[in-house]
Amino acid sequence: MVLEFYLNKPPEIIFQYLTNMDKFVSVHPIIYKMEHKGDNNYLLFEKLNIFFLPYSFTYIANVVAIGDSSVKIKARVKKMVLIEIDFLLERVNNKTKVTENVSFNSIFPVKKIMGKIFKVQHQKLFENIDRD
Repeated sequence: MVLEFYLNKPPEIIFQYLTNMDKFVSVHPIIYKMEHKGDNNYLLFEKLNIFFLPYSFTYIANVVAIGDSSVKIKARVKKMVLIEIDFLLERVNNKTKVTENVSFNSIFPVKKIMGKIFKVQHQKLFENIDRD
């Protein structure tokens, strides 16, 4: 799945939000806490509403900056779904284009549901970054 967002902030500012976990948590709509676990690994705390019921869970994510315009995140959620996200930032006219490549690998048929969740939550994430 490929998502695209256009923001008014310059790429270097958006890059900081994707690589500084305190900044990331401050704008993420469902991640409310992250704990550094060494190297590039973080314990993420999420709270998601599923059918109007709050569901909280944690998982480990690996966050790696590649140069100054790309960030890769890998996470295994509940030992059931491997999520890989590649963010690419590029200047397009007076905007920053964020291209987000997301893949879900699981033995369960979750791709469609998780895709919908990511589209909504990451739209909010980048709106929050642009407003902050």
